[in-house]
Amino acid sequence: MKTSQGMAALLTMLATVLSTLGVIALGVFARAPAALAAPSTDPRPVRVVVLVDESGSLSDAGVSAERDAAALIVQSEFSPLSEMAVVGFGSSNKPGQSPVDDVCALTKVDTTLNRDYLSHCVAKLHRRTTAEGNDTDYANAFVDALSIMGSADSGQQRIVFMLTDGNPDVRNSPGWGGRDATPEQRDEAARQEMNADLAKLKDGGVQVWPLGFGDPNAIDRSRLADLAARGSQATCSSSAPKPSAVVVTGASDVRAQLFKAFGAARCGNVEPPSTDHLATGTTVNLAVTIPVISTDGSIAVIKTDPRIVVSYFAPGEDSRPVPKAGVQDGATYSVSGESSPVEVLRIRNPKPGKWRVQLSSGPDVAPQDVSATVVWQGNVQSSVTVSPPRPQAGTPVTVQLTIRHPRRRAHRLAGTELPPRRRADARRRVRGDPGDDGR
Repeated sequence: MKTSQGMAALLTMLATVLSTLGVIALGVFARAPAALAAPSTDPRPVRVVVLVDESGSLSDAGVSAERDAAALIVQSEFSPLSEMAVVGFGSSNKPGQSPVDDVCALTKVDTTLNRDYLSHCVAKLHRRTTAEGNDTDYANAFVDALSIMGSADSGQQRIVFMLTDGNPDVRNSPGWGGRDATPEQRDEAARQEMNADLAKLKDGGVQVWPLGFGDPNAIDRSRLADLAARGSQATCSSSAPKPSAVVVTGASDVRAQLFKAFGAARCGNVEPPSTDHLATGTTVNLAVTIPVISTDGSIAVIKTDPRIVVSYFAPGEDSRPVPKAGVQDGATYSVSGESSPVEVLRIRNPKPGKWRVQLSSGPDVAPQDVSATVVWQGNVQSSVTVSPPRPQAGTPVTVQLTIRHPRRRAHRLAGTELPPRRRADARRRVRGDPGDDGR
């Protein structure tokens, strides 16, 4: 292999490494550039549809977990150009019933008013009764998702999340296969339509991330995995995981796992949650960390009772909480969901380090567990300088990586670590003199 091929392999590896940090621009220079141009470091916008099972098999805890999980996603999104929608689904077994409920219309997350709408409309998700049609119609759910996504390429990354506690069942729905069809024929007709719509979603570049929860014996894991595989396999970066299905056994895990899937699909990074018990009339403090490389972050708080008051303290600030709207110390803040079970503080150019989230309960608020977590991205610009620009086989080469952060100087990024897998790759491939075998 020629030396140029070896250098190409090296630069490809560097691009992969940088994508794990959220780097959005990579330039390669033969000598150090005089200055890096100032590109947009705004996150790529997304269009997200969250499909939520409302079938009669749900428990009250399951419904609550679904609402919270949907609220976490629609409020935590970074880009103001992104759009979110939430759809509940059951079945249509009798005239007057609808298989889908558009509980949150497609809404751009560019204003506090819109984010507050999304934080409250998810409250309409509920466990369906027999009179409403309480079986499980996957096919019509995907029909609705396809309609919301649209056929035009808007430049947004497009993602469907699906929450379900069971398997598709339209045996009582005459809309599939006709009134005289057998239950098996109805299920087969719905399956064929669902697969056709999934193919259209794939052609449109739409990822599908299913999450099953509840009784593991009632969930067909292979079916959920097939849903993920039938959607688009394109990812937001070379290091991002492809869509996959997740099955959890308890409703309490739904929030964390769906939020984790959102981070993976979005090329965001989700920090481990901090949890504590909040007694009546008391205050607790939760610690969450925002890394130095981050340019956009959302602190998501599950407080369950809207009457709980949340305050946020930046690293090094013991007495002065950050504002919930506006600009302070170079960071831009906006909050949503203050009067809902899930509250999210979005921060542009956040101060890195350990943040304190303070939750205060009133005398009439029941004791409960509360939690906070962070999803963040590091959208920075980088350049790679190669010297000499055309090295001969067997000669030393200097490769210099420059990262430009919109808020922090280069020395402030010192010590930033790569994920272990990428760090190992970098050590193996970069250290030493390049040969002509591409390694």
